Amino acid sequence: HRVVPRSRQLFAAADPCNILARGFAVVRTAGRALTDAADAVPGENLDITLYKGRVTAKVTDNYGKE
Repeated sequence: HRVVPRSRQLFAAADPCNILARGFAVVRTAGRALTDAADAVPGENLDITLYKGRVTAKVTDNYGKE
């Protein structure tokens, strides 16, 4: 049936691993996802999850909308 394969495609597209594989990353600070650059405090450590592994970074500046 045609509906089942289309549903699988939609689920696959929304799979977080597949999204990361396309070059996106999840950036966390203090255990929560960072969604606004204005919330990043200079000097704060960030935990960045990539498709293949994790890295940490330190905020040196932010360019959030004010």
